[in-house]
Amino acid sequence: NKLGFPLDEIADEQKILYDLKEYETADIICVPSKFVYQTFIENGVPADKLYINPYGVDYSFWSQCETHSTAPATFTFLWVATLLPRKGIAVLLEAWKNANIKNARLVLVGGVATSVIPLIKTLPRGVELKSFLDHKAVRAEMARSQAYILPSFEEGMARSVLEAAAAGLPVIITKETGA
Repeated sequence: NKLGFPLDEIADEQKILYDLKEYETADIICVPSKFVYQTFIENGVPADKLYINPYGVDYSFWSQCETHSTAPATFTFLWVATLLPRKGIAVLLEAWKNANIKNARLVLVGGVATSVIPLIKTLPRGVELKSFLDHKAVRAEMARSQAYILPSFEEGMARSVLEAAAAGLPVIITKETGA
C-alpha cells in the first residue's frame, strides 16, 4: 500500500467473500452515510437495495461541554479514534510536524493498532497520546479543545465527528469519514 503499512486490519478473503454473498442475497442493505452509499453504488450494488440509516449521538450529553469563553494560550486539536493507518494518522503526524504550529497541541485519544506502534514511538513536538477514555473523559477533552481533526481514508461513518460537532467543536475532516 502507499503508506507502507501492513494491511493487517483488513478482513481476510473468506470474510470478504461471506460479506459479498450476504450483500447479494439481502433485500435491503443499511449503510451509515452517503459516502458508504456511493461506495456500494460504485461497486455495482443496485440503489434500490440500499437504505441510508445515519448514526446519531446523544446531543444532550455532548452539548454539555463547557467550552472556553476566551482564546486559550495553547490551541488544542483533538483526535478521537483508534490510531490506524486507514484513519490517516501517518498523514496527520507528518502534517503536524511540517506545520510546526506555535502554541498548539494535538491530543490523540484512542487505541493504537500494532502497525502504528513504530510511528508513535517518537511523537512530534506538541503531540500527546492518551489511550481509551470513557465518554465523560472524552467530553472533558472536547471541552479543553478548540477543534476536532480526523483525516481518514476510509470509514463507514465516524461517530466521533458527530460527537465533536454536538459538543460545539469545528471539525476538520475528509469526506471519507462519512460525515
